[in-house]
Amino acid sequence: MESKQFSEIKLNATGKTLKDRISLFVSKTIDYLGYSYEMIKYRQRMYHVNDELTAQKLPPETRVTTGGKGEGTTMYFENDTDYIFVVKQVMCTDFPVVFMGIKNLT
Repeated sequence: MESKQFSEIKLNATGKTLKDRISLFVSKTIDYLGYSYEMIKYRQRMYHVNDELTAQKLPPETRVTTGGKGEGTTMYFENDTDYIFVVKQVMCTDFPVVFMGIKNLT
């Protein structure tokens, strides 16, 4: 007869193993603490909306929330907030010689 690990033994009439029950418990706990898929997506949308509203006040640049906040995996009171500011008047190139003849370009 094949031996089973303790975690694989069916514990009750539901047919769930110890691993299944622990996994379900951890999943429900994380959801309860605000880290469910839906809450993460909600936070992502809210930070994106906040960035769009901020862009209306700061016309020459666009702010993008990055890091844990941008991913929606941290709460508003956790850690720092990382931003990337995209300045529309700046052009980056590997070949600046191509642009040397253009007026009003520094």
